[in-house]
Amino acid sequence: MDEGKASQVILIVDDTPDIIEVLTRRLSSWGYRVLAAHSGEEGIQVARAQRPDLILLDHMMPKMKGRDALRYLKDDPQTKDIPVIFLTALELPDHVKAGMELGAEDYIVKPFDMSDLKERITVCLARHARPGS
Repeated sequence: MDEGKASQVILIVDDTPDIIEVLTRRLSSWGYRVLAAHSGEEGIQVARAQRPDLILLDHMMPKMKGRDALRYLKDDPQTKDIPVIFLTALELPDHVKAGMELGAEDYIVKPFDMSDLKERITVCLARHARPGS
């Protein structure tokens, strides 16, 4: 495990339990602490309470869509600085553009390559490293 990652926390917000399970195992094997939420509403609550270093956010979820959760996170002073990467099956250019305009750091389309995901997470976390991290 990379000691530099030991304190880094990634929140997965996705309504598909299999995605959460696979990502939790992989992110943990890469040395990250992982939190999970099964809805946009739950993701916002966990983000406010735990202040993760990064959020992986699905776009298509029941009730609160990922873009609405992102809008709320970016409008909240407690969570506005947490970087968010969309991890979704929606790949239309309009969806990508809208997600980025709302403040997402990156937009990864499912299915995705794990090595690509790892690289993009690493880059995003490095860009947003907190002082003392």
